[in-house]
Amino acid sequence: MPLSSRKLARAIVASSWVIFVWGILASFSAQASAQWTDYQLQLEAGWNGIFLEVDPWPADADTLFNGLPIETVWMRADAPAVAGSTTCLNPDDPNCVPPDDSGWRTWVPLNHPARSTQNLGVIRGGQAYLMRASEAFVWNVSGRPAARKTPWQIGFNHVGFYVDEAGTTPTFASYLAPFTTLGAQSLFAIGADAALVPIGDASSARTRTGTSYWVKSTKAGTYDGPVEIDLGSLRGVEFSKNIVEHALTLVNLAGATRALRIAYAGSASAPTEPPGSPGVAGDVPMRFWDYDSAQQVFLWRVLTSQTFVLTTRGQVGSRRLLRLAVHREGLGPAELDGEGHGSQYQGVLTVTDGQGFRRRLPVSAQVPAGLDGTVAGGAGGAGGGRAGLYVGTATLNAVSWVTSGARSWVNSDPVNPQLQPGATDDRTTPRATPAEFVFPIIVHLDDAGVYRMLHEVRMMWRPGDEEAGIAGEFVLVTPECPPQVLAMLEAGGIQDGEPYSRRLGTAAFYFTDPLDRAIDLVLTGGFEGMLQGTTLTRGNDRLNPFRHRFHPDHDCNEAGECFDITRTFALTFDLEPTPGEFRPGHNEAYLRGTYSETITGLHRDPIRVGGTFQLSRVSRVGRLNGQ
Repeated sequence: MPLSSRKLARAIVASSWVIFVWGILASFSAQASAQWTDYQLQLEAGWNGIFLEVDPWPADADTLFNGLPIETVWMRADAPAVAGSTTCLNPDDPNCVPPDDSGWRTWVPLNHPARSTQNLGVIRGGQAYLMRASEAFVWNVSGRPAARKTPWQIGFNHVGFYVDEAGTTPTFASYLAPFTTLGAQSLFAIGADAALVPIGDASSARTRTGTSYWVKSTKAGTYDGPVEIDLGSLRGVEFSKNIVEHALTLVNLAGATRALRIAYAGSASAPTEPPGSPGVAGDVPMRFWDYDSAQQVFLWRVLTSQTFVLTTRGQVGSRRLLRLAVHREGLGPAELDGEGHGSQYQGVLTVTDGQGFRRRLPVSAQVPAGLDGTVAGGAGGAGGGRAGLYVGTATLNAVSWVTSGARSWVNSDPVNPQLQPGATDDRTTPRATPAEFVFPIIVHLDDAGVYRMLHEVRMMWRPGDEEAGIAGEFVLVTPECPPQVLAMLEAGGIQDGEPYSRRLGTAAFYFTDPLDRAIDLVLTGGFEGMLQGTTLTRGNDRLNPFRHRFHPDHDCNEAGECFDITRTFALTFDLEPTPGEFRPGHNEAYLRGTYSETITGLHRDPIRVGGTFQLSRVSRVGRLNGQ
């Protein structure tokens, strides 16, 4: 059965939730944002072939062209059999609007006689246009670098090129060589009278930025220059509220080595008219993952400008995946609401190859209020911007010796320990173990500021009511969920075409009340220092290790046969990273520190263990069981 669009959307979100759990970072944003670039185009009186590299603000054609000496704008919607095939390019002629099936989309001013036939209302970047101006002028365009990939069809295509006139632009032949071969009469510029101007030798004639051409291609596909950039990065290197890393993929399509340069620059000011564009809170502190040959280690470097070499197309080294991260430490809150209003940190990445190719990528980062624990976020709850579900692991690497002869040692080497002469037994200090023990931990912080340790959580979906204007929402469900609430929920995802509820759990903890009902354990403390909790396994609990189904001495019917076991644990957070170290998401979506636990009841002496832990936020849902 085909999936509805709503179920498909839920499936995508559910899948991304699990992907994040397992540490595969993706850059996905459900709303558009803007990293502003000021862009200038020189238009001459008459017809101009224009190529826009930015999505202009505003995108509405009437608003964008208001007050400009532009008489008409034409956009080709498909590839014609002949370059520029139209019999009418005179905007003063009331009949000069092609029929809908001609492949042209047109815009004319409000007072034009052919206004009723207009069918071009939105102007997008990455698109070629024919524009007729009543006089020469410089058009200042402000917008976001375009994400569109240029589609090519066999035959003539109205296209532009991503090139940089700050240096020597590439020739038409070299720019297009990885994709198609240019023959005779396959390349034309647009004259002021809309006539086609043949461009002779494609191997010597050079491209121009912001200019469109008619180009005859021998093949179909998508192509935007000798350097290919993944579509996700073209749409934006976006560090939204939960994202701390982004994977940028670059591929050399040319038949020669390319030295690529990636440079970061701050965003231009956000336009104030018309209102509604996200404000610029400041620059995005960018980092990239690189190998330090001197120290022989990988580390995160500050990204301002970086050059690296890609080998010839198809060879090892012709593709580069660059890990990018944002350093939010010290940044004030800046975020967008559900309608895309607000502010964010913004900038632009520019990719060049030293041979004239240039493509800009928008960069943005949000800092939810309350990440520093001082500003309330969300709905104003005490949980602030940190509310949500955190999943990670604890790694135990030390344990106290409670057996006879647990002396003090000169060292903590579990393989070759050295006894300290004359020392008394030390049964309290955890000592290094030969191997590590790793187990999952799940922590939830709700909007009210209450921390809980969970042993099981599922992601469910509560349907909305479209008629009442109530949107559906994801719900985190634990064993404490009341049956009447659970009856209102659906599976939170779809797997193999069937409803599927994602579940996370840990076998290291199990919490019950005196009536042996599963509960969630409320913790004390907070992320700003230490989280502590105590769990009790009663002597007659079915999970008590002293209880034995077939051994009469351990049926727990007599006093002293089984012992209560108490576990008191603490998670102490590293509030500051190691000096000189940068970890993406530290103290925001990523938390770490030391783990300690004391177990009483298993032995006549308490058993103490220690190690480390790390947690990553996988959901921003600040309520459990929809309450």
